[in-house]
Amino acid sequence: MKLIYFYPILLTTCGILIHAFGLLDIEYNTAPAWGHLLMLIIDSAIVIGLFLKVSWGYWLAVALFIQQTICQTYWLSMQGWLDTSFQLNIPVPLLCLAALACLIFYKKVFIEHPV
Repeated sequence: MKLIYFYPILLTTCGILIHAFGLLDIEYNTAPAWGHLLMLIIDSAIVIGLFLKVSWGYWLAVALFIQQTICQTYWLSMQGWLDTSFQLNIPVPLLCLAALACLIFYKKVFIEHPV
């Protein structure tokens, strides 16, 4: 059960690192700095909310992973990356879908019950 609890938190923590690197221009992506800053704030709020087991953290995480699953797949398709061998971006929507499944099927773990 702890793996199910920590998986979305660890995945969102990876997002924090990616957007921190993006702000420092270390990341490969050409997203604008304000986008990295906004996502850094959102990802940080999600990690805090999931650790505190509050409902806003849970629902913010659900919204993020829905957005990541749908929009990242669409954006990758529009940029032609789904037809390439670029290893990092292909599994990201699948990882987010797995985190979304953890959140949906084990809601009580994230809101009510201690780990």
